[in-house]
Amino acid sequence: MLSGVCLFAVEFLSALVLQQLGRGLGPTAWKLCAFLLGAALLRALGKGIQLQTQTYLETLVSVRLYLSLGYRLLESKLSEVYSASQISSFFDEIFPQTNRFLFYLATSLSTIIQIVALVGALFYFAWRETALLIVVVAAGVLLRKRPVASIVPHAKLARHLQRFFQHPISIRLLGREIPEAMALESDALLQANQNLNHRLRMHLDACGTSLLAVTVLIGVVSVGALVWSTPGLQQLAFLFLAHRTAHLGSHLQLTLSKQRALEHPFLAAKDLLDAVSPQFQKRVEKVLSQVSYFGKSRTPQGIDMQAVQPQLKVPMGTTVQVHALQFRYSTQGSFRLSLEEFTLLAGEKAVIRGPSGNGKSTLLALIGGVLEPEQGAVYLDGLPASKFRGLARGHTAYVGTEPALLEGSLRESLLYGLTPQTDNQIHEALSQVGLLERIRELPLGLETPVWESTPLFSTGEKQRLALARAWLQKPSLLLLDEPSSHLDSASARKVELLIRSMHHTTVVAVSHDENYLAAEKTVVLSGHQTRVS
Repeated sequence: MLSGVCLFAVEFLSALVLQQLGRGLGPTAWKLCAFLLGAALLRALGKGIQLQTQTYLETLVSVRLYLSLGYRLLESKLSEVYSASQISSFFDEIFPQTNRFLFYLATSLSTIIQIVALVGALFYFAWRETALLIVVVAAGVLLRKRPVASIVPHAKLARHLQRFFQHPISIRLLGREIPEAMALESDALLQANQNLNHRLRMHLDACGTSLLAVTVLIGVVSVGALVWSTPGLQQLAFLFLAHRTAHLGSHLQLTLSKQRALEHPFLAAKDLLDAVSPQFQKRVEKVLSQVSYFGKSRTPQGIDMQAVQPQLKVPMGTTVQVHALQFRYSTQGSFRLSLEEFTLLAGEKAVIRGPSGNGKSTLLALIGGVLEPEQGAVYLDGLPASKFRGLARGHTAYVGTEPALLEGSLRESLLYGLTPQTDNQIHEALSQVGLLERIRELPLGLETPVWESTPLFSTGEKQRLALARAWLQKPSLLLLDEPSSHLDSASARKVELLIRSMHHTTVVAVSHDENYLAAEKTVVLSGHQTRVS
């Protein structure tokens, strides 16, 4: 708003000077220089405020979108997690286009303020001419017919190219290369000609509009001079402001058309913001309140660690109870997991077995509280599993079939989410999984840089590093998904002995080995039949 007022002031002062030149001011050099300097300062101030405000708003929107996407990923259920292509779409399309949408919106608001103020100034200098001009323009807008946009066959071209990618062998074997190329050339030529024809009509329409505007202004000024005897310099001020208003109106029309073209990504971003829970929305607002308009460096306010600490005292070992469990990912899908009754006492070990695709990993996720049952319930120490996960953070450990190393040093990856540990404690954990000597051979030892796809460690070694992290964590519940799938027999035996030695930890493991861990309980999943022994 302030930028629009400043930019309007430049135009208004310019018109005043043009009018006053004929009323005794005289075009002296110092007065003209003072006017030019003042106008330049106001224009610079207005443009500076406009650009900085647009950048500030764009920054706030970017921070809000990135935080909201991160919070949405953190709090969503596993079945609602976005795919990799959706995440890429957010970063490459929705977020940048939403920023441009809001940039055009801010520009439109500033321009509207200038136009409204300029119309008021036009009434100040020549109210009769201004009223006549508004009537003529309104009539022209109502009577004008805009050119109808031609349908350009972009989609047809895209289908051609998609067919080339999807069926390259069939096209070649059927000898369709030449016909397909000719069809593509025909559509490309049609698109080019239609596009040029449509653009020509638009350009002719724009030129005709400019010519018509000048003709209308000449007519209005002539009426003012012949009928109302408006002074010439006052007419000059009127013409200047009318020209500036018309220019801003054309700019506003272009901006609004660009803004309308970006409504879809803006609505997609709005849906993302609306999906974030009120708890995380408050955190977003707290972060945004620390963003400075002038980019002044500020020390971020710390997170209240008390709010994220476990709020539940958890005994050593967690009791697991499953009651009348029913789960499926989609109401249309054929997959269904059923488990009537299952109890695992604190410190006991259980193995889940069965053919692939029968829900072993799904049952593990249900016990961990990261999936919600469709019917029935999973209780951990008497609490629903999802509630236990929230109140007893850090008391459940998980080792999957494809464990990932977090980016950073090896030490940081091992201690992710854990309390500080000494080198001796870390070395003890590595020794337990048979990796201490391997790590000592590395030139940087625990400070060795690692990342998710690092070639430094094999998948089996990554599994053992994940087990070392679990051993350091000392969880009350340990969930294992094929923990020995990438290990040789000697390493697998060592890992099994380590897990069995965790007497105060309840363990639920997915394994094809029916004798694994010498477990107290075995759950066999096979089709719709489940057996517990």
